Amino acid sequence: MFKVIVDMLLIGCSLSSPPMVSLPWVPDSTDVRMCVTGPVSMTTKILVDRAFNTINAILPPSFQLVPLYRSTEQVQCPLFLHLSVDHHDIDKPAGKCVRKYGVDIYEFVRPYMSYYYYGCNITVNIHLLNRAASFYNVLLHELLHLIGLDHPNPPMLHALISHTVRRDNNKSIIHDNVYKQLSWYDIMTTHFIIARNFPWLWSKLPYPYVTKRYYYLPVSNMTL
Repeated sequence: MFKVIVDMLLIGCSLSSPPMVSLPWVPDSTDVRMCVTGPVSMTTKILVDRAFNTINAILPPSFQLVPLYRSTEQVQCPLFLHLSVDHHDIDKPAGKCVRKYGVDIYEFVRPYMSYYYYGCNITVNIHLLNRAASFYNVLLHELLHLIGLDHPNPPMLHALISHTVRRDNNKSIIHDNVYKQLSWYDIMTTHFIIARNFPWLWSKLPYPYVTKRYYYLPVSNMTL
């Protein structure tokens, strides 16, 4: 109980109105499955798995993000992570999250229908983000959008949700040379969203506010 009170005070003081998706998650959400499409090398798969695991480390065990590789898993795909190799338009975003909204199927038998949030389809351009750390940081940023986080204004220092892709005067990507970590803002806003949408999962949120560290990631400037 004490940790819950402390967390509520911290969120109330620092995140009284954190920018996030206004609609609630669909009530029966459990694991969020995403099918990975596009070219997936061994290095890319390692980075995708690590990004998903980093987000899952701050989520309750019954609400996890699950990457599915369709070449080996024949499943229905409610959401997609598409690894694009768009060579033609360098002005396009290197990563984007297209959100999905709709009516819960069970709402049709209730007197009033409500719209809900279902997550988002993510696209990451691995032609532009062809270095390991750059790809990983953008994917982690987009996964925070999937959970429901929006960009804070003004940007929060060191927050991954405020991460931007830098470009030079020729519009070429300036690649990151370090793997970024989730900040206290990213973690607490994620917990705020879970508590708002799934209050019965509040006590299942992992504490303290730390993310799991993994022993292996490719060299940050490795070419994908």
